[in-house]
Amino acid sequence: MIGKTELEAVDAPAAGPSGASLWRRIDRADLARTLFVAACAVAVALGLTWPWPAVPIVAVVGIVVGCWPIAREAFEDIRHRRMSMEASMLIAIVAAAAIGEWTTSLVITAFVLAAEILEDLSMDRGRDALTDLMSFLPETVQVRRSDGTAEVSLAEVTEGDTVVVVPGGRIPVDGTVIAGQSTADQSRITGEPLPVDVTVGDEVFAGSINQVGAVEVRAERVGTDSSFGRIIEAVKEAQSSEPPVQRLADRLAAWLVYLALIGAAITFLVTRDLTSTISVVVVAGACGIAAGTPLAVLAAIARIARSGAFVKSGAHLEALSTVDTVVFDKTGTLTTGAPAVVDVRTADGTDQAGLLVLAAAAESYSEHPLGQAVVDHARAQGLPIGPCDDFVYLPGRGVTAKVAGKAVAAGNRALVPDAPEAVEGQGTATAVHVGIDGAMRARYCWPTPSARARRPPWPSCAAAPADDDDHRRPGGDRPGRRR
Repeated sequence: MIGKTELEAVDAPAAGPSGASLWRRIDRADLARTLFVAACAVAVALGLTWPWPAVPIVAVVGIVVGCWPIAREAFEDIRHRRMSMEASMLIAIVAAAAIGEWTTSLVITAFVLAAEILEDLSMDRGRDALTDLMSFLPETVQVRRSDGTAEVSLAEVTEGDTVVVVPGGRIPVDGTVIAGQSTADQSRITGEPLPVDVTVGDEVFAGSINQVGAVEVRAERVGTDSSFGRIIEAVKEAQSSEPPVQRLADRLAAWLVYLALIGAAITFLVTRDLTSTISVVVVAGACGIAAGTPLAVLAAIARIARSGAFVKSGAHLEALSTVDTVVFDKTGTLTTGAPAVVDVRTADGTDQAGLLVLAAAAESYSEHPLGQAVVDHARAQGLPIGPCDDFVYLPGRGVTAKVAGKAVAAGNRALVPDAPEAVEGQGTATAVHVGIDGAMRARYCWPTPSARARRPPWPSCAAAPADDDDHRRPGGDRPGRRR
């Protein structure tokens, strides 16, 4: 289930990438250990070698304190026959201490501890992407059962429950509408930028936003089985998966350590100089390969998730390096996905500016993107938008209102019956018909410049996705949308 239990298991996302937020993310114990080891390194470098110069107690304590978490992880890696940054650097730390290079040993220890902190910060960013996703769903929901309506935890919702979703609420389950009608923003799930009208019998998805009307949804898939739950699980799996490049990096890291040890042995045989021998081990440490690859993969997946896209695994991310053709979903990706009025057509003798003022006033109370497109177009023309009375929003049809004493209706043919069934050159645009006092007076339409020059004998105007293009593409937009 996706509920409060899982949300509490993930750290809350920071407010932003500021220094204060980064400071809050750092584990205080790890930071204190790193600073302590760095202070010991400085003390030894400045000559604090009490009680014996060959074995200064400050250096010994610093290495013991700093190496405890490193040695623990290195032991687990070696036990599983896996080379890691910790195992590689532990060899260098012990070797440097063995020849009396205490400052070098402490500096390496501090470096490894600092790298661990950076790795944790990067993993926190990945967890933030999951937290943002999981926190989108409500922690509690209204469920209607035989004994009435009760507020329960989302984790307690089961298949067959009737979930009540109020206007503006987030739909928490996949299911079917059994009562009410509304419009739902399903862009997080389907990519469709415009809201979809839903009524009894229609399917809705978890992660959608209910907009204007209350609906009751019979839960059919809940928790990790829902559409939104599967997205979250995909991101989790992607962040925990090991891509092929990581397995290659692990093998290279292991071979690098082996070569470093062989090189160190050869150096000692040739020079009989322990300092030079240890230098080979330190310089050839595999920390960059062992730690850099998973950090890069995790950071990339987290960054992509925050942009609204999801990578199923590190292997899929790695496959991008061989891609030579990319297929995009046009709406909302290559285009803004926001509707915009591209042409206004009025009946003969109808003043276009006056008609637009009436239509915009009626639409000003509407939350529907098509209505807002009409309002934005009127404002862009510098036209005044006055108040309206008796505003009514009719899901799947449009809006009606009284403006300056006139009855204004703006919507589809179900609301304006005398509107024509089809409009020449409409293409993928959505027609919004406008009726004044029961007679159709205008329609908004036409996504292409050439169509704007045409003038039909009936009044009309239309809204189409902004930044639309005429390129050929598979699929395509639907020829019209219910209002």
